[in-house]
Amino acid sequence: DLPKGIIFTNHVKKTQVLCRHIRRLYPNLRGAIDFLHAHRTAKAKRRVMKQFRKGKIKLLVSTEAVGM
Repeated sequence: DLPKGIIFTNHVKKTQVLCRHIRRLYPNLRGAIDFLHAHRTAKAKRRVMKQFRKGKIKLLVSTEAVGM
């Protein structure tokens, strides 16, 4: 079982690139890995954070937007 965690990046583009890379490395965990940054819609941010809190998303790749 994958423990919950957050990987912080310093650029929006790096967040998406890293998330895609990790998903390719671990295709069986694809649904448990997502990303969050300031350019996502408010609805998407709420959905991702709700799923992360519930444990459905185990690994979150994020800029500092997750702290906002």
